[in-house]
Amino acid sequence: MAASLSRKESARAAERVELDPLTGAMTRQAFFLRLIERANVANTTAETFAICLMDADQLKNVNQSHGQQTGDEVLAQVTHRIRLELAVALPEAQEIDLCRYDGNGFAFLIPVSDLEQASGIAENLRRAIGATEMQRDVRVTMSAGVSQYRLWESAEDTLGRAEQALQLAKQSGRDRVEVAASPKSSTQRAEVIPLQPTA
Repeated sequence: MAASLSRKESARAAERVELDPLTGAMTRQAFFLRLIERANVANTTAETFAICLMDADQLKNVNQSHGQQTGDEVLAQVTHRIRLELAVALPEAQEIDLCRYDGNGFAFLIPVSDLEQASGIAENLRRAIGATEMQRDVRVTMSAGVSQYRLWESAEDTLGRAEQALQLAKQSGRDRVEVAASPKSSTQRAEVIPLQPTA
């Protein structure tokens, strides 16, 4: 009985470690492991997906004007809104892979192979959050970067392109979605050519 309880407690503790305590979204580490899993599936099925990185633009101003607690409440509300919008946009998705990527940033997977469709989902989400009053007289806008997974590339490369697109959105005035250029995918592994011995 004690061993059984210990296993249950360990499982609950592991789940807590994988979730951000403020928002209930995945931690960055848990998200990255999920990303690797999705990439492995994509390499087998040739069905790619997209990544969206999204930042709350004015959160620092919210914290300064209304206090840290209000800023935390806004982050929790943004998380809830992202979940709601993705549930509507992706009704067939079994689960939403949503992560608190950093202090005021989020990352999520969009299980569609069409980059235009993925960017449209991000754009609708940006508009929905911008139109929502999170607290009295408190609204936030979102900047986003979207990239598409390329078969056989590393997860770091896909994330890197999304980060570059997000930075472009911020540099271009914020409150916008930018899409990373996606090179064509190869459906096969590159052929490995053995090195020839040198004389």
